[in-house]
Amino acid sequence: MDNCFVTGLNRAQVKLLAEAKVDMCEMEIGEKTGLVLDQANMKKAMKALEMGFVEGAETEIPGIVEVTLTKSLADEPTPTDAASKRKKKAEKSAADCKVSTTNWRGEGASKFVAIAREILLPIVKTDIIMSVPHGDAQSVVDDDDFHIFIWPVFKGGGDRSIRTPRAIWDIPTSCTDESTKPSGEGVLFKDDETKYVVAELINGNNLFIFHDICHHGNENEWAIFHELCERVACELDSGTPEEAEKRRQERREKQRVQSRQAYIEECKDRFESNAKNVQRAIDIGRAKMTELQQALVATIRDLKDAERRILDHAKAKSEHEEFCGREFDSLMEVPGVLNVVVKKGEIHVFTEHIYITPDGLKTTYDIGKFRMEISTSCRGGGIKFFNLTRKSKGDNYNQHHPHVNCEGSPCLGNISESVAQLVANYEYSALVQLGLQFLKSVNMGDKAGAMINEYWPKVRKSTKSKDEESTEKEE
Repeated sequence: MDNCFVTGLNRAQVKLLAEAKVDMCEMEIGEKTGLVLDQANMKKAMKALEMGFVEGAETEIPGIVEVTLTKSLADEPTPTDAASKRKKKAEKSAADCKVSTTNWRGEGASKFVAIAREILLPIVKTDIIMSVPHGDAQSVVDDDDFHIFIWPVFKGGGDRSIRTPRAIWDIPTSCTDESTKPSGEGVLFKDDETKYVVAELINGNNLFIFHDICHHGNENEWAIFHELCERVACELDSGTPEEAEKRRQERREKQRVQSRQAYIEECKDRFESNAKNVQRAIDIGRAKMTELQQALVATIRDLKDAERRILDHAKAKSEHEEFCGREFDSLMEVPGVLNVVVKKGEIHVFTEHIYITPDGLKTTYDIGKFRMEISTSCRGGGIKFFNLTRKSKGDNYNQHHPHVNCEGSPCLGNISESVAQLVANYEYSALVQLGLQFLKSVNMGDKAGAMINEYWPKVRKSTKSKDEESTEKEE
């Protein structure tokens, strides 16, 4: 029987129950207010009130049944009535019975209920009530229901002093808090390896489980409870050994089928997960392939462009080489050039003898032969002149030309920009012509140009013959 919900008591009756030390609590269920008592206290209350009761319908709260009080104890079911009731229950099928919980202090209640319904209900063929005293005292209940108590201490004795093993029937124990002691009055269910007493069945309908099997409500705890129910079912099975074994095998087969289906579902989930990972890899690969294809197209285009440019460069190089060759030939053909020597970064041009006849004068001055040094990077102004015949001995000692200092640097004036432009365009023949014009000229209007009279010799023409014309130094 479930917990009882008693209504209609007056103040005197409630006081009488309190004086009899009946444990009870006031509760409102639906539109009614009354007292809730467990089975043991219900009997105690009826004795104190000298009344009986009739069990009614289950309330909207699972595990609580509304009862109606009768006038005297004579109305309470007689032993004959109780025997009749047990017989009636024995005639009930498992489908007519239910598994419920009360005072559940743990996790995973629905799974524990499902296991008890699957294994025990077909055997006991009566209501199964599961509760969790959780280390509190609990008495054996004397009624027609089947009671399962998880982690109780026997009322009037016992304590929690038994060490809980780390595994029961080779199944890891999730909660290893200290277990309670068995009474020794019932059938013990042990783990043969550790000799640990897992549970005790008393009076055929009170199953005491001695450790906190529902602390976490996980797979290991359900597996231990499942194995215990199997063993209890074998103990209670009233059929022949062959029939009991057959039912046990049926339960085992049913469990195997369920486990097999669960395994298939698990593998299917894993397969689906793997398939998703593979699909993700395919998607990533396709995206990467698209990127690589785009990169390949860009690379091919860059390569083709580079090939075109290198062809253009080769053509331009060939044309440039032809231009440079023609430029060198033109350089060698410049009047006044005796020889050309090319060095790294420099072109040395050797000139014929240089004579200067200043504008407006009839006097000609003998300057000498020169080495004209042209820098292809236009370093140091781009061009220098070095006199190979003579140098002046005036104020600018060892001066190479009236307008060229002792270091070979000329005073180009406004033609210096033309020098840079001609070097940049590789027009060396034009630059040499410009240099020869510079060497054959003098500005008599400045101090440097006027020094030509003092430091460079004058020359006169010989009249021996036109073919043998020569020049002589004038002392």
